[in-house]
Amino acid sequence: MQAKETLFADLVQGRAQQFQVPLYQRTYSWTGKQLRPLWSDILEQAELVEHGEKASTHFLGSVVLAPSPQNEATFPRWLVVDGQQRLTTLSIALAASAITSGTQSRTRPNASTRNT
Repeated sequence: MQAKETLFADLVQGRAQQFQVPLYQRTYSWTGKQLRPLWSDILEQAELVEHGEKASTHFLGSVVLAPSPQNEATFPRWLVVDGQQRLTTLSIALAASAITSGTQSRTRPNASTRNT
């Protein structure tokens, strides 16, 4: 096993890949107790960027990935061994942010373009 530091953006952008949560992992269970500190950290980084300051890196915790038995050379698949809660939470936050910022307007009609 090889451990290395990586940016979250490097995990989720660029190439097409799939993260698979094995059945032995617990179901998603984060509540406000876990979400509040994470959201506070995200807002702190966003404020730095908004004020023209360079956002610092922030340790989100470990994410351990292993190649999936269903892995293909053209479409990599990874088993999420550790970090499923964080990875899921951040993926949901990114999707919600994209939807609310209108970056998905090409694929999702907004109220002004819907036929009634």
